[in-house]
Amino acid sequence: MKRLRHAFITVLFLMAFGFAGSTWAQETTVFETLLDPDGVAANVAQETASQLEEAGYRILTLRQAGMDEACIGEAWVVAAYQPGSADALFGLNEQTAPYALTERMVVFEDEDGTHTAMVNPESILKTVFLDSEDAVALAGSRRGQVRSVLGATSDRGYGQRRDRGLIGKTMGVMAGGSFDGKLDVLLAVNELSVQDVADRIESRFGEPDKEWGLEVAYRLDVQERDLVVFGITGDRMEAKSFSIVGAGSDRERKDLTCPGTAYAAAYPIEMVVKTVNGQTVVEAVDAMFRMKMFFEDAGKWAFMKNMGMPGSLAGEMKSRLEYAVGDAL
Repeated sequence: MKRLRHAFITVLFLMAFGFAGSTWAQETTVFETLLDPDGVAANVAQETASQLEEAGYRILTLRQAGMDEACIGEAWVVAAYQPGSADALFGLNEQTAPYALTERMVVFEDEDGTHTAMVNPESILKTVFLDSEDAVALAGSRRGQVRSVLGATSDRGYGQRRDRGLIGKTMGVMAGGSFDGKLDVLLAVNELSVQDVADRIESRFGEPDKEWGLEVAYRLDVQERDLVVFGITGDRMEAKSFSIVGAGSDRERKDLTCPGTAYAAAYPIEMVVKTVNGQTVVEAVDAMFRMKMFFEDAGKWAFMKNMGMPGSLAGEMKSRLEYAVGDAL
């Protein structure tokens, strides 16, 4: 009897946390559809945020995405954080965990109606946690929880399809490698604390206006780690990205007017303020590498034609940071 009871408990544990021998799914897409709800995108996005909030998530931003004027309808991005989740993530990888703190959903309209989709944790966390098998159950749990809260009825994937997290180099030379090797220090200061730098960024990062119009979409303080994550985005950057990716590898959507808006949950970009070796540093993922994380199915030719965009974005982020921090440099 005791053996049967022990076996039953073991089965329950494995069902809850993932089988001991589980591995990353053979292939996953970066994005995954959840619902095709009735209603306009703005209202559905507000309802999405409310459902997540009622389930214990903190809504970091509910934001209309940047789109070309010719596009049909709107796209809204919801970024959410589950309080108390940081310890498990930092336990997997102290260095890369800040880039795995949020869930991101997009509600967008096209000729076929309104759609809700999400960034699939089972794809992106492969990359962020360097294909670590220790992250498998966590990624599956996060995906399943969002789907459950929102009452998902669809699981159609789109975006780059990957069987591993490691991203290869385009044409053997461009922007590939391990995620932890693609974290760039944009700014380092000696005289200001993490909170001081974060406060200056929050109040001044969007000034003055520049090519991409980058601004702070949200601020997430992880106080127990003395670390702040900013979500950085801009309408012009978003609209350009969506026009470049188009329908990506999704042939079913290639005849839509603006299929790239389905990728809107790729933004905001994470920018991390933390302490390293006694300095306060501001860090972000290499701009070209991050583009590949979310838009790689745009194809090699699209990346080659727009090679200047990531460098331009990185340059604007640095110049805005220098303006924000000012005389502390």
